[in-house]
Amino acid sequence: LLPRSPRGPIGMAEVYIQTGDYDSAQKSIQRALQLSPGNPESRAQAIIVAMRKSQPAQALEIARSMQRDQPTDSKGWVLEGEIEASQARWDLAAAAYKQALNKADSGAAHLKYYGALARGGKLAEAEAFAAGWVKSHPQDTTFLFFLGDAAQARGDKGQAAKHYEAVLASQDGHAFALNNLAMLRLQGQEPGALALAE
Repeated sequence: LLPRSPRGPIGMAEVYIQTGDYDSAQKSIQRALQLSPGNPESRAQAIIVAMRKSQPAQALEIARSMQRDQPTDSKGWVLEGEIEASQARWDLAAAAYKQALNKADSGAAHLKYYGALARGGKLAEAEAFAAGWVKSHPQDTTFLFFLGDAAQARGDKGQAAKHYEAVLASQDGHAFALNNLAMLRLQGQEPGALALAE
């Protein structure tokens, strides 16, 4: 119905990726890029296919071509970070995410940057970044909740509770923060924990 639109080939590539038919996915991606050169969605699909085919160097080249073509957009750097993170190259992932933070619409790059620093053994640097981010973005409850989960995962229940409390100070009906804080307080047998849970 729309032979000149990239939407059809993009959709077909999505189906082929889900079914593991990467050769057919590549053909659909190439068709989409013929119809819409530089299409970021098609390039992202091409990166997925390259990674599924264990071709990280090719995936990185696609991400870097996005950076060259759209230097003010964060997507190319976020994708580079994800490629490096998938190989546990945390320093390189963090460097790419840091670049994404300086671009328009950086999305969730700050969460990914913190995660790459922490997983790369640079927890102090990650915490310093988090403190600065929270100070300049006090209403970012998504990040505060993420920090709570990260602290809980590493066994720092006190820090996790502080982050969940900060979420609730900003958004008192945040069900997940209430749940997690109640669980921590119940584990610590704190007064009022049961009432909070209920």
